[in-house]
Amino acid sequence: MSVWHPSVFPLVTKVFEGGPPIREITEEIELRWQNDMPMGRGFVRVPTGGAGSAEDIFTVAVYHQLHCLYMMQQSFTRAIENASQVPQAEVTHTYHCAELLRQALKCSADPSLDTVIDIPDSPTGHGTSGWGGIHVCRDYESLFAWTEEHRTSDRIGAGSIAGPHDGHAGH
Repeated sequence: MSVWHPSVFPLVTKVFEGGPPIREITEEIELRWQNDMPMGRGFVRVPTGGAGSAEDIFTVAVYHQLHCLYMMQQSFTRAIENASQVPQAEVTHTYHCAELLRQALKCSADPSLDTVIDIPDSPTGHGTSGWGGIHVCRDYESLFAWTEEHRTSDRIGAGSIAGPHDGHAGH
């Protein structure tokens, strides 16, 4: 494939893989994260008409997103290693969420291109913010409306997810 376009990436079905609760970052879990990142860390060159210009360099959005989630997990890990007041259930829950989101990002595999910009404070002098690029997405508002129409309760908020009838603590 020589030319980039979102439609050239086929849709596939995947089963999200669970497993034992993640209580700490092991070598196996770290390897999962590292194996999700392609050589080049998701930065690509796509001809746009200019010969070798900065406008020809992009980051494939899903790899930028995975990077951001990974950095958040690393920060969380360092924070809890120094915090004796964080309940183990909260630690396990947060690691579960990071793993679920890692798999969800891979499932959606956003092929959008994030423009590389100059960042003087960066060790490399450039990077990507992820903002401003065009993404082909599902219609979130339609999904939101359908979900509300088919809801099982009237609970609101983004905190702990409860079961379908508010009776059991979800994840």
